Amino acid sequence: IYGMYFEQIKSAYANTNVPPEEAEFLVSFYTKGLTCLLLDWIRDGMKPSAKELTSKIDLLFKKELILPICKKAEERLKR
Repeated sequence: IYGMYFEQIKSAYANTNVPPEEAEFLVSFYTKGLTCLLLDWIRDGMKPSAKELTSKIDLLFKKELILPICKKAEERLKR
């Protein structure tokens, strides 16, 4: 699970100006969080549905986490 998430999140940082060491930290942090979330979901009887959970995770990463973090990191580099 960790390896799969790690590669997906890492690829999201690939085309940004986020320094590699910062990207690696963020990738590790979010990957571990997602792994725990998934394990809790399984333990709790897989509710909500996989589709609902996937939609929430997708929204979280695409609109609320990765893009804003990349923009913030790029702004810091410009200073």
